[in-house]
Amino acid sequence: MFDKDKNPILFITTGYSLGKEGPRTNSAQLGHLSMATILHKKGYRVKLLSGDYIEPDELLHTIDKEKVSIVCFYTTSEDIFRVIDLTSWIKKYFPQIAVLLGGPHVSISQKDKDLDVLMKCPADMAVRGEGEYILPALVEYYYSGEGNLSEIKGITWRDGHVLKRNPDAPLI
Repeated sequence: MFDKDKNPILFITTGYSLGKEGPRTNSAQLGHLSMATILHKKGYRVKLLSGDYIEPDELLHTIDKEKVSIVCFYTTSEDIFRVIDLTSWIKKYFPQIAVLLGGPHVSISQKDKDLDVLMKCPADMAVRGEGEYILPALVEYYYSGEGNLSEIKGITWRDGHVLKRNPDAPLI
């Protein structure tokens, strides 16, 4: 269980990059901005981290310094391998932190893409579709410790070593 006043939710957008020396765009995704605003209005602390090439050391320092509780990655097909790498670093040093994947890569209609990603990535779950209603329910679950993940539509999640896929959530 996390403390709403002390442990922020970190939204991360990392674009496709040629590495440290590649061009930089440093843009946050509209979906992250929308969900961060929704959670902020509900009294949660939120932080945004955006960059084409986020160094693992920079990310781990931010997580430790801010006492982050939940990390939310925006995923695209271009950045999924970078997201998997950064998630591995987070889970290695902060296994208690919930890592959620959202965005088009885990939401595309291609059959079982969410399951495929979670088999390769140590993230706790994939949020499929529009997260504006799904994420507040997940945050409430993690912060209150009450409820059941099996009742939250639109997620694919880990139950121990088993991946479970809940029914899709309705669109906004």
